[in-house]
Amino acid sequence: MVGALARRAYLQELPRILREQRWMLFVVTVVFMAALAVGYHRGSTAGFEAPFQFAGAYTTRHWYDWVFPFTGDRLWGTGWLGFFGPNTVRCLLAFFWGVVSLGVMALWLVWRSGNYFGFLIGMWSNLAGPASGAGPIGSTAGGLLPHSIFELPAFLLSWAFALRGGLVWIRPLPGLKRWPSFKRVAGDFRTSLALVIPLLLAAALLETYANPALRDRYLIGIGRQSGMASERRVGNPFAAEASAWSPDGSRLAAIDASRTGVWIRASDGSGRAELIAKAGDGAKFYDVFWSPDGKQIGTVQSAWAPGEQNGSALLIYDLISRKMQHLPAPGYWAFSHAAWDPQGKRIAAVFAMDIPGGRGRERNLWLFDFDKRQWSRITQFFPPRFGAAVGSGVSWRPDGGVIAFVRRLSYLDTSSPKQVSSPGCALCVVSPDGSGLREVTRTAVGGPVAWSPNAAWLAFTDIPKGSPRPTARLSDDEIGPSLVDLCLVRPDGADRRDGLARVDKLSSCSWSPDEKQIAYHRLMTCIIGAPRWRAD
Repeated sequence: MVGALARRAYLQELPRILREQRWMLFVVTVVFMAALAVGYHRGSTAGFEAPFQFAGAYTTRHWYDWVFPFTGDRLWGTGWLGFFGPNTVRCLLAFFWGVVSLGVMALWLVWRSGNYFGFLIGMWSNLAGPASGAGPIGSTAGGLLPHSIFELPAFLLSWAFALRGGLVWIRPLPGLKRWPSFKRVAGDFRTSLALVIPLLLAAALLETYANPALRDRYLIGIGRQSGMASERRVGNPFAAEASAWSPDGSRLAAIDASRTGVWIRASDGSGRAELIAKAGDGAKFYDVFWSPDGKQIGTVQSAWAPGEQNGSALLIYDLISRKMQHLPAPGYWAFSHAAWDPQGKRIAAVFAMDIPGGRGRERNLWLFDFDKRQWSRITQFFPPRFGAAVGSGVSWRPDGGVIAFVRRLSYLDTSSPKQVSSPGCALCVVSPDGSGLREVTRTAVGGPVAWSPNAAWLAFTDIPKGSPRPTARLSDDEIGPSLVDLCLVRPDGADRRDGLARVDKLSSCSWSPDEKQIAYHRLMTCIIGAPRWRAD
C-alpha cells in the first residue's frame, strides 16, 4: 500500500505538479537570480569589516524573525537536525505567508534569501582567494555549493507554491473558484513535500558531515598554509575574532565574531563553548587576555557608536566567584588592547585620547597598578598621532621587564596630496617605566603581538609581499588587504620569518605554553597552527 502511494506520488503526481508550477518556478527563479546578483556585488565589494558586520547582523533579532525564523539561533550547532528542522519549518511557513499575503510575502522571501545567499558567496569568495588560494570559483564550488544543490531546489519549489497559493485568491485556477483553487494548490503543496523533505534532508546531512571539511579547505584554507606544518580548527563551529590561550594551555578564551560575547572552550575543541560575558546594548568587545594564574579573564569593552561618552572600560571576570570587576578608563575615548603582566599586579593597555583641535587621536601605553588602583602613562609620543598604531596589540615579556607593541611611523594627512612611503609602522619594545624604547623590525600595519613563553620570538603581522601598502588617514582608518601574514622575529630584530599563515587583519595571536603552536584567526575561524619555524 505504501509502495503504491509512493510510486503514484513520484511517478505521476510530482511530474504533473512540476509541469503545472513551471511558470511560478520560473518567476521565483528569476527573482532569486536577480537578488543573488545584487547580493553578490555587495559582498564582493565589501571591505574587511564585512564578515564581522555580517556576523553581527546574523546574530541580531529583527522584526521579520517571526516571519522567517531561525536566522539568529544556534540550532546549526546541534548536528544535522539543526539544519533540517529549521529549513523544513521555513518551507512550511513560506507557503503560509504567501497565502495570507496574496503572494507578496513569497516574493519578499525570495528576494531576501537570494540577496543573503549572494552576499554570502560574494563576501567569502572575495576573502577566500588569499586565504585558501582556491579562488572565487573553487571556494564557492568547494565550500558552498555541495549542500546548496539540494537545498535551493527545495526552497524554490516551496516559494513557487507560496506565490501560487497567494495568487489563487486573485486569479483562481482555470475552471475553478477561489476556494477549490486553494484546496487544489494546498493539496499539491502537501504532495510536493515528498520531494522537498528528502532534498532538505540530503542538504542537512551534507552541510553537517561534508561541508565543514570542504569549507575549511577551500574557503578558510586550513592545511594550505606553507608556513605551518599543521593546522586545525578549534571546534566546529567556533567563529571568533580574537582569542587568548590560557596559561596552562587547556583552554582558549575568545570573543565571538559579532563582538558581543566572551567565550571559553577547551583548546582541543572538545565540549561546548561557555559564554562568560555578554556586551551591553551598543557595546562591543575588542580584546581578551588571561591573568597569569588562569583564574581571571580580562576583556576590552568599547562603545560601538563613535562619540559615546564613558563607553570604554576594562572588564575583569573572575572564573571562581563569577563576578565582573570594572576598571574605568584613565580619560575620555577608548581602549583597544591590553595584557596582564606575568606577576599579575599590573595591566598594560593601549588607550586612545582625542588630540585638542580635532587633529585626530593619540595612542599611548598606559599601566594600571592593582595595588595603587590607578593608571599611569608609559609613553608620550611626539607628534602625538605617531603613537601606537591602530589595532596594536600589547604583550609582556615572560619576565615582565619589557612590553611589545606596534608603533605608527608614517602618516597620511588628508589635507596634503603627498603620499607617505611604507612601511608605516614598527614593532617596538619599551620598559614598563617608559624607558628603553627600541624598534625591533618594520611592518606595514598595526596588529597583534605576542612574546613566546621563553622570550625567544615575537609574533606579529605584516602585509603579504606584493599586496598594496596601506596608508593611515586622519580618521584613523587603515587601507589594506583583509588578510595579513603572521610573522616571527627575534627580539633583537634578527632571523625574521615571514608568511607563516594568513590571518585576519587586526585580530589576535597567542602561543601555547610549550611554544609548539600558535592560536590565530582566519575568516573569523579560530585556528591552532604548528609553525615550521619555531623556537628551539
